[in-house]
Amino acid sequence: MTDAIAPSPWLDAKLVDVLAMEAGMREIVLDVDDWPGHLAGQHVDVRLPGGGRWDRPHSYSIANAHGAAMDPPTRVHIAVSAELVSGIGPGTSLKIDGPKGDRMAWTPEQTGDRPLLLIAGGTGIIPLMAIAYTWAAQPSRAPLRVIYSVRSLRQRLCVDDMALLAVEDGASVTWIVTGTGSPARASGSSGRITARDLELFGLPPADGPECFVCGSPSFVESVAGLLSSAGHPASRIRTEWEIPLMGGVA
Repeated sequence: MTDAIAPSPWLDAKLVDVLAMEAGMREIVLDVDDWPGHLAGQHVDVRLPGGGRWDRPHSYSIANAHGAAMDPPTRVHIAVSAELVSGIGPGTSLKIDGPKGDRMAWTPEQTGDRPLLLIAGGTGIIPLMAIAYTWAAQPSRAPLRVIYSVRSLRQRLCVDDMALLAVEDGASVTWIVTGTGSPARASGSSGRITARDLELFGLPPADGPECFVCGSPSFVESVAGLLSSAGHPASRIRTEWEIPLMGGVA
């Protein structure tokens, strides 16, 4: 297995751009001095000295692909709430500590020709899409399945990119809508993720998938339990909690 890149001390970073996302989120683009590179699925701590809610570090998922697969090697994308970046713009200086998160860090060499099963709730899709982007950049790929749980279709993130994964790269993508009064999911029936959902839209343990789960603590605990009960070994279930208010991870 490829080792994750070790966390670095606090690094200087400069905000390059703020990109609109769905559901009241923004993707901010940072150029980071002496950035060592990152692996898909990792996160960073970010601090803006004297910046109000930014004046203490918060953790955020890295939204772009592994290393230089999509961007210059010094560039980092993270997803945050629109409110959080309303008062800052390009040129703003920040501090970055990372990359962090060895458990979720993934490279194609780790799993070889075994498939990937990515299961997200809410903003937990951000680090899993970084894995999917890295997967899509490979010349040859094992199967990829994505199950994305949201309260309503309007709260989905990365909608266009997920559609491209399905149409252009052959990934299997399923949206599950859990909110009361919401329309049925885009694929399948309505309701929370169940063992039946994983049977229909996931992958069986016999296929040897590497399973990644990210979302709220209750979501992660529930899905990880379902995967374990279905027979997936604990060594192939990677989990991480998100922090819904800040759009990051714990």
